[in-house]
Amino acid sequence: MKLLLAWSILITGTTAAVLLLMLLAREVQATDGYGTPLSSEHQCMAEALYFEARNQGTEGMVAVAAVVQNRVRSDRYPNTVCKVVRQAKMRGGQPILHQCQFSFWCDALPENPSEKEAWDLAVRIAGALTNTGFKVMGLEAATHYHTIRVQPSWSTVLALCGRVGDHLFYVDSVNTK
Repeated sequence: MKLLLAWSILITGTTAAVLLLMLLAREVQATDGYGTPLSSEHQCMAEALYFEARNQGTEGMVAVAAVVQNRVRSDRYPNTVCKVVRQAKMRGGQPILHQCQFSFWCDALPENPSEKEAWDLAVRIAGALTNTGFKVMGLEAATHYHTIRVQPSWSTVLALCGRVGDHLFYVDSVNTK
């Protein structure tokens, strides 16, 4: 079964509601999320969206996808989705616990989606947005984010550019591409 995805999303500064993603009216293969093979880039993006923002709905997943894509486009980060979301400090060929750019990748938990509805949404969004030129208004240059439950050291030196759900988004205004 194929789904036609088309939505518009607006992310406004402080309210972090949604706009700007009417750029897509692209067919993507619907999957059950538990066996249909995905391309590696699609899989990596879907995992990032699911594990980082599954409780944030469409808007939160799209905002995380924007950060991933902004990093892929930047000269300061790896140039593929998989390399971006799996970027980590390594020891013996393995990521060091809690030393990854995206926390899900090195939290010592298996990447096994258990919430079918959230996984299916992540797969659809990843399929529509992976390796595209989409941008989210207000997050056009965002390269970092974190949940409101933590305050990483870097959050005090980067410029806050938005909030979507429980995530705060930042731009490195000194080191932008």
